Amino acid sequence: MAEPKALPASALRTYCDPACFTFDTTDALTSHAGDLGQARAVEAIQFGLAMGHSGYHVFVLGEPGSGKHATTFRLLRERAASEPVPPDLCYLHNFDEALKPRLLTLPAGRGARCAPTCRPSSANWGLRWAPPWTVMRIPSVSRPCRRRTRRARKAR
Repeated sequence: MAEPKALPASALRTYCDPACFTFDTTDALTSHAGDLGQARAVEAIQFGLAMGHSGYHVFVLGEPGSGKHATTFRLLRERAASEPVPPDLCYLHNFDEALKPRLLTLPAGRGARCAPTCRPSSANWGLRWAPPWTVMRIPSVSRPCRRRTRRARKAR
């Protein structure tokens, strides 16, 4: 094996003449989209996002720091801005079949308003804490949540 050679100090740093730049500070520069040299990758992600059927996935692979995360999320945000807002999907406990929760579909933003009224407090159960492995039948759910659930079922 060859013996390694020592580098001179001048080889450890590259000098760049500031006179070669046409700007005074980097504030004068415009930002780029973050995917320089990745036109083919951007096109592939856009193709995957354009698939109108379920069951398709986009797998992004690349070197750390190559911008794959930022580029993918930028394209997702752009796509989401042009799509209608999806409804809120709320899963409610099914007292008849505990392993099969009921799906309640609400207009966008309404699920977050319903959630606090649908969570019965442990004070109503007469318990301070329940182990995660126990299956409990909660005796009552708040009236506002029951009303919303009934109205949603009737609307279907």
